[in-house]
Amino acid sequence: MELYEKQGIDLKKEMDKKLFEMEQNFRKEMEELERQHKRKNNEYESRIESLQKQVDLAQSMLTSGISSTWEGNEKFLTSSLLADLNEEEANWTPEQEKIVRRAAIKWRYHQFTSVRDDLWGNAIFLKEANAIAVELRKQVTFQYVLLTDTMYSPLPPDLLPPGEDLSCRPYPKTVVAVQVKDLKNGAIHYWSLEKLK
Repeated sequence: MELYEKQGIDLKKEMDKKLFEMEQNFRKEMEELERQHKRKNNEYESRIESLQKQVDLAQSMLTSGISSTWEGNEKFLTSSLLADLNEEEANWTPEQEKIVRRAAIKWRYHQFTSVRDDLWGNAIFLKEANAIAVELRKQVTFQYVLLTDTMYSPLPPDLLPPGEDLSCRPYPKTVVAVQVKDLKNGAIHYWSLEKLK
């Protein structure tokens, strides 16, 4: 300390100066982070709004009177969408019309999908199950998975909603399930959301 004083260095003044500089840098960084956070937040909100508008538009299109009939294994749409296809404004080639029909059919099967609602509505159960497993020192983890019914990996009946007939669907059914990893035995099990509750 005396050495610093002899050299003309005031240690307290230097420390105060450095502390002031550090506080200034900290404030600048915090302001920049807040600006970035606000910008990202605005971007996400606008993206969510645009996606919500797309969903609302698609749902209103599908619920505005689209009905369907079966012909063999291919499903054709009738009513207002078909009328829109045949308007003079829509000069589509047969191939374009086929693509539009397929897209509308596929969307019809996806419009009632409530995967997001299932995930959000049951997140508390999943979190609680993981917390209980940790408290009881069980070597088990729970997490959501999406399972799709295919020819090579059919879904077990306990994962399907009651009364679901997969033979009538032209597209594979995807369901939300809970993957239970038994870390002790190295086993993986799949539970329905009802079984988790």
